[in-house]
Amino acid sequence: MDCRKRAATGKQPCRERLAKAECANDKHIPLWLWRDEAALQAVQMSGFRDRLSVEEKKRITIATVLSMNPQILVLDEPSAELDPRARRTLINLLHELPITMLVSTHDMKLVEELFPRTIVMDEGVIVADRKTQEILADAKLLEAHGLEKL
Repeated sequence: MDCRKRAATGKQPCRERLAKAECANDKHIPLWLWRDEAALQAVQMSGFRDRLSVEEKKRITIATVLSMNPQILVLDEPSAELDPRARRTLINLLHELPITMLVSTHDMKLVEELFPRTIVMDEGVIVADRKTQEILADAKLLEAHGLEKL
């Protein structure tokens, strides 16, 4: 089945062909198959390849969400599985995004670098809601709730 017919069925997009740009100029492909180019550029992924690293997959996922123009970007353990260089790239990228973020993470260094306010939750209960620097300075609080002091 060619790219146009597959797109018309509404089934899984022809990712392999899209990645190889075989259908890049096909005007019959629905717009929903193409993620917002501006969002891809915002995360420096407009020239992605067939095989993506964990970092690249995370950046593409963020681009996908950004293409929907959300008011809040929600991330769950965004730095998980990243090597130090990829982690730094992600932190820099998130720092540049002009959007409110709600992030669930145990990466306190990421928290320190990105967020002026932190809410600590433990077993579904809010146990602290203060400035990030105040929370990070409270060793007793961090230890009591399974977080590491920097």
